[in-house]
Amino acid sequence: MSIEIAANTTGRTFTAPSVQLRKQSSETAQTPQRSDSVSVSRDALLLQEAKRTAQAAPDVRSDAVASLREQIQNGTYAMDSAEIASHLLAEEPGLFV
Repeated sequence: MSIEIAANTTGRTFTAPSVQLRKQSSETAQTPQRSDSVSVSRDALLLQEAKRTAQAAPDVRSDAVASLREQIQNGTYAMDSAEIASHLLAEEPGLFV
């Protein structure tokens, strides 16, 4: 089964090939040909591409982890507790009520 893709202004149209159906009786008559189609909006295509990109991205930023690990091992990693607290409050405002 093949799918034909034709570009249009709203995105892409997927058209299924024409199908000829036979009656289930012993007659050999066939029903008229018909064609189904689906239109996908440009927003849906962008959302699908964003999802694929996010799923392909690694879960861990290895370069950042290696840099932090090296700083900790060397004793050069400095934490700013005020900055950490402000980020916690910004991300979870209801946490410290």
